[in-house]
Amino acid sequence: MPSIARLSLTVPALLVCVIGLLATATLFNWVVQWETSAEQNSFSRQAEAVSVAIENNLHGALEDLRLLADLFDARDGNVSREEFRLFTAPLLKRAPFVQGFAFHRIVLESERAAFEKARNKEFPGFRILQIQGGIESVADSRAFYRVIDFIEPLDVMASAIGHDAHVLGSTFTVAAFNAQTTGQPQATPLLTLPYIKQSGFLIFLPLYRAAPPGTAVADKKHYGFAVAIFAVAESISKSLASSGVATHLNLKLYGKDAKGWVEAYATRQPTVERHAPLPVVGHLYDMTDLQYAKDFNLLNTPWQLRLSMPRPPPLKEHIASLLTLLIGLIVTAGFSIYTFAALSSSRRIRNLVDQRTSELNSANALLKHDVATREAHNRILHMIASGAPLSDILDGILLFSERAFSQGSCLVILADGSVRGPRVPADFLAAVSARSAQLSAMLHAEQSWVSAMSAPHARAAHAGQAEMSWRGLQFPVGIRSMASWPMLGKSGDWLGSLMMLSRDVLSVSHESRKAMRTSTDLAGILIESRRAEEYAHHLAHHDELTGLPNRLMFSQLLHMALGRAQRNGKSLAVLFLDLDRFKHVNDSFGHNAGDQLLRSITMSFRSCLRDPDTVARIGGDEFILMLEDYADLRHVGEIAERLVHEASKPVEIAGQQCHVGVSIGIATYPADGDDVDTLLKNADSAMYRAKSIGRGNYQFYSPEMNTHTLNRLALESGLRRALDQHEIVVHYQPKISVSSGRIVGLEALVRWQHREQGLILPNEFIPFAEEIGLISTIGMRVLRSACIDMARLREVGIDYGRVAINLSGVQFTDRHLVDEVRDVIAAAGIQARELEFEVTESMVMQDRDRAIELMHGIRNLGITLAIDDFGTGYSSLASLKRFPVNSLKIDRSFIVDIDADANGVGIVHAIIAMAHTLDLKVIAEGVESVAQLDVLRRFGCDEYQGFYFSEALSATDLIALMTRQRELTL
Repeated sequence: MPSIARLSLTVPALLVCVIGLLATATLFNWVVQWETSAEQNSFSRQAEAVSVAIENNLHGALEDLRLLADLFDARDGNVSREEFRLFTAPLLKRAPFVQGFAFHRIVLESERAAFEKARNKEFPGFRILQIQGGIESVADSRAFYRVIDFIEPLDVMASAIGHDAHVLGSTFTVAAFNAQTTGQPQATPLLTLPYIKQSGFLIFLPLYRAAPPGTAVADKKHYGFAVAIFAVAESISKSLASSGVATHLNLKLYGKDAKGWVEAYATRQPTVERHAPLPVVGHLYDMTDLQYAKDFNLLNTPWQLRLSMPRPPPLKEHIASLLTLLIGLIVTAGFSIYTFAALSSSRRIRNLVDQRTSELNSANALLKHDVATREAHNRILHMIASGAPLSDILDGILLFSERAFSQGSCLVILADGSVRGPRVPADFLAAVSARSAQLSAMLHAEQSWVSAMSAPHARAAHAGQAEMSWRGLQFPVGIRSMASWPMLGKSGDWLGSLMMLSRDVLSVSHESRKAMRTSTDLAGILIESRRAEEYAHHLAHHDELTGLPNRLMFSQLLHMALGRAQRNGKSLAVLFLDLDRFKHVNDSFGHNAGDQLLRSITMSFRSCLRDPDTVARIGGDEFILMLEDYADLRHVGEIAERLVHEASKPVEIAGQQCHVGVSIGIATYPADGDDVDTLLKNADSAMYRAKSIGRGNYQFYSPEMNTHTLNRLALESGLRRALDQHEIVVHYQPKISVSSGRIVGLEALVRWQHREQGLILPNEFIPFAEEIGLISTIGMRVLRSACIDMARLREVGIDYGRVAINLSGVQFTDRHLVDEVRDVIAAAGIQARELEFEVTESMVMQDRDRAIELMHGIRNLGITLAIDDFGTGYSSLASLKRFPVNSLKIDRSFIVDIDADANGVGIVHAIIAMAHTLDLKVIAEGVESVAQLDVLRRFGCDEYQGFYFSEALSATDLIALMTRQRELTL
């Protein structure tokens, strides 16, 4: 009824409006056509006047050329230069559009000398000239010449006198030839005029000697051409100026040159800013420019004339039509409004009463709905808080959604592909479940775009996407329509979808949408809370970095596996894995690189295992592997070999290839233990045994390993105590000049002054110190002790040269090494130039760029560098050129048999010679006999050290030795 009542009010008003608009449009169109026609006619008259003026001027110029030809005919060609000037002057003045006139005289080769002699009287040094390739020269000999004899105005084009026009170009030659053969004037195409360098054309009119009437052109004696010169731009401008018309028009004149149509002239009207018309004006009026075009011929040469003019603004030329339109619209609107107001005034009060009544009823219904909704919310929230099963809570949410819609049943689809809908038709639910694999893939694909949107946009986009995804499933089971809403987490990630299915057409009201959003929010809270519980449980039992089970989870799994093995009489093996050189990766590349390496190693380990096998990470670089139900120990060994092989493959980290490795200890049930703790302890012992014999291998447990483990623990405890109680001391081995036999330097060597075992050499504890991470502490302790002893030597007046200190690989990769060394030197009060650091080949060759950077930092402090144990690594002397080192030390293995081994002698000789070419000092280690020293002296070795002169001495003994040497020297 309301729509019918409104229609009865609007139809009469619309009818009045339509009639008025039709009448206004008809009258407006007629007035516009009349205005447009008048505007076009005015423009056409002006354009035609311009066209006629240009054509008349061009033809007038041709008539002036004929008058000039009549002068030559009347004098039979005997026209003087003065007569030519006097005759053409009024013609040029009368026709300013003509740039000049010329007379081209035909001169035969036999007449050339006489002609040049005659013209010498007027122009001393006159010769017939030619221009070829832009170069002016005396004309070459040819049968005839078309010489430019007269030309006016002479002051402008005097340089043309005497030029042979016959060689100016094919364009001139063709036009002149056509004029000569036809006896009629001929025009050139559009070209760049010589001498005045403007765009234009020439008209050639042939001149003949007097002949009887009726003589054919071919039989007449041709002696030259009368030529009119047109510079198009200037000629047209003067022509238009003289006509005084259409100076406000845009004019373009096109002529043909050798390549085709080109623009010969265009007016240059001042630029006027033209505003785009309003969109309404553009639809009402034609705003394109007025156009006029005309083609004409001048002496068989085609020309095109184009004229245009912008249309004036509508407010200037279309006042009548605009007033017609405005008045018509005002009148139509007035009558329409009056009609509608008159009809609707009687209904206004009744409609207002109906509206207020409807609003009150809607408010009451909404209040009831809100109360019911809150009660349902509270029930569902209570179920969530009380830990009710997920299925029961989802059933409650679905029931709430179905009551809100009251048009069908609801279905919930979770991100894992599971489906739940207790009141969904069984045939449809069966079809959905049968497509579970496709459903899971579709849902995860939706997650990428749903999660990227804000919640309102995601819900709107999801409805259409879900309908497309499900299309085809619903029709066979009688479902006509459905709607879908995504369930989103707090961070916007997609958790699943809630769908409404109906056998009728769904009508989704505002209240229904609100209820569905409430349902999806509740479902999101439920799913996220359960997900958080699952994630917390996962974190408690898995390693966060690799996703592997942690120690707690592995212990539980191992306990259950032991129970199965005991019941079934099966075997079980536990493999304890520890990565080799992993700390070097962390120290060199940072912990992010270490994490990347651990993830890569984890994938490699998994590729070696069967599905039933279990691998866990228990911290740092340690992993545990459990093998169940293996055939025999060989199978365990094969798996261990594969693990060692995979771990030894290079891994690219930060653009560098890193080599680690793995040491594996194996303990088996029941031979090596029947409980979790015993198996893990024994596998750990076997792993330490694998490390102690060289790393990168695997070892099965044996009872003797427990003793080795206890010894390792005692060694670690003793070494830490030695650092605390200052049992780590420094001895010094002198470096001797081969040439002078004097002490020129010292090497600081670390010793462990054990309170029970006495002096322990570094090869017995340094490797273990590297393994347990104490090597950096020991290295800095050696540096501090050496600096203190150097200060003591200086106080007693002993010149000790430089003190060399060995850097470990861990120290060399420490980014803070330079700063720490600077602080130690400053605290001791010694000079940095008194120190020398020794590094091995393997240390500098692992990461060359990083090594060079650190070595430069050390050199910048003033400390010199030496390569220790040279010859045992994989570098070359050529690679040493890149390193900022001062000296190298030949490894003692080359010195042992130097006096008896010819190969050893050759190697040492080559090293010394090549090092000296690189300006490096050479020190030999391990010299123990005079024969060895004689060989080194013969090869030019700089320094040596070894037991032949002295073993390593304490600081006190060193002071005594160097004092005696100084006294002997004095």
